[in-house]
Amino acid sequence: MLYPELRTRNIYAIPVGDYFDKPAENCLLLYSPLANRFTLATPDEVDKLEQLAEKGDIHGSKVLLSMLQQTLTPKATAYNKTESLQTAYLLLNEKCNMHCSYCYSAGGRSKAELSMKDIAPLLEFLLQKREGQQDERVVMFIGGGEPTLSWALLKETTAYAEQLAQRNGVKVQFRITTNGLLVTDEMVAWYKAHNFAVQFSFEVLEDIQNAQRGQFQTVSYNLKRLLAAGVECKIRSTITADNVDRMCEMVEICHREYPGVYMLDLEDVVDCGYFTTPAVVDAFYDRYFHSYDKAKGLAEQYGINIQSATYKTIHTIREKFCSHLVCLTPYRTMTTCAFVSTPNEDGYDEAVIGVVEEGEVRFDMSAYDRLTKQTIHNVPECKDCWAKWNCGSGCPNQRRVYSADIYAGICRFAKRTLRHNLMEEMQKRYALQTGKDLFVDLKDKIAD
Repeated sequence: MLYPELRTRNIYAIPVGDYFDKPAENCLLLYSPLANRFTLATPDEVDKLEQLAEKGDIHGSKVLLSMLQQTLTPKATAYNKTESLQTAYLLLNEKCNMHCSYCYSAGGRSKAELSMKDIAPLLEFLLQKREGQQDERVVMFIGGGEPTLSWALLKETTAYAEQLAQRNGVKVQFRITTNGLLVTDEMVAWYKAHNFAVQFSFEVLEDIQNAQRGQFQTVSYNLKRLLAAGVECKIRSTITADNVDRMCEMVEICHREYPGVYMLDLEDVVDCGYFTTPAVVDAFYDRYFHSYDKAKGLAEQYGINIQSATYKTIHTIREKFCSHLVCLTPYRTMTTCAFVSTPNEDGYDEAVIGVVEEGEVRFDMSAYDRLTKQTIHNVPECKDCWAKWNCGSGCPNQRRVYSADIYAGICRFAKRTLRHNLMEEMQKRYALQTGKDLFVDLKDKIAD
């Protein structure tokens, strides 16, 4: 049953009986994402809550009343205003010194490169102090090319951003995504001096790195150099069919070889050439689910923080998957996604929301409105979905590149993951309160 009255109030009944070796529908997880509340209930109990909601008798149940205390504010509620932008992704160039097998931007390689006169107007726009807006801003140097190949420009950009932030009374954080192939003593010192968070695109496993990206020994050495210097480092690994079953091994190596890394990010590959049928999608994500779940337990033992975009949805309430960011491409155009950066890519024209020219940031407001208003409220598949407030309708880039039947498999995985995370959290709370195992203790109390 969909429980329409509860759903209109953003309260959802998720079947979870299978966690107790019973029919899934015989036990329901009642979930109110905007109140950050969830509890187990029988179908009869949820039926009674549905009847109370239909009558408008919200005080007829303490459970219903608590579920309606929806005080969380979703991200992206003000994304329709350009002044809400808080993060700038700067694609300094389209040059690269690697040849990754799954690269989304390989078709866009060129000599195109930004200049300071292109970047300065966007920084001046981003780093203004605005009433009612938090003072933290992020400037991220990201791939599309390899940002360290424009090192002088990166340094100049950093210095100017710091100058603007100090003058305007805002805070700016610097991040960079690099393949790790080019690291000099000067770079190490610069990252440390300017508090950079450095993300290495690195597969951790030597055979996978060499097969998918290359240069394992060099990248591993450079990562260790930065860690030894006290630079904040994160590893971002792309999970493909070749390494999806080896995440525990990746955690072990990270623990042994790179103990200073603050996060291991395990992201599923975006690959139309591999995900050709719904069966392939479901099989891959089933492997991903089990491998990640084991790796997460091992990482907790070692004190390693691991994540993926899908697994962290339990901690996020949002109307849109990604928000409050603008990406400046080497062509001086602005997009809402770093995965769409060159005219050679499909969908580029539809992704452009403005341009930097003649020293000004110029938004195409019709394009901006069209792209930023694609939220859970106007994606048909999200209408009755209990995961929508957490996933924010999913990654727009994945929706762009995959057919509807392929993307539906990714949606199934997102819901499976969120349900599992909620039940894990329920188990932790139950164990803390009672000292017992939730799944063992309640099994005999649930109808067969």
